[in-house]
Amino acid sequence: MSERATSDEAVRDLEIRLFGPMRVLVGGQEVDPGARRQRGVLAILALAAGEVVSVDHIIDRLWGEHAPAAAKNTIQVYIGG
Repeated sequence: MSERATSDEAVRDLEIRLFGPMRVLVGGQEVDPGARRQRGVLAILALAAGEVVSVDHIIDRLWGEHAPAAAKNTIQVYIGG
């Protein structure tokens, strides 16, 4: 099976519930969505499903004018982790 097919299957098996407490289910099994800002990144990406979302947009939504100097690196860690 190709990498793309595996990725498509994972997306079909992914459920993100944003109303009430955030819940993330993969293949019907609940997984930990991470700390508050990690959940924020996931929510931003889920709400923009199918769209390109820039790192700058995520930073603006998470921190606004008070973004830390290492914000871009932090976002990369959240997405890669």
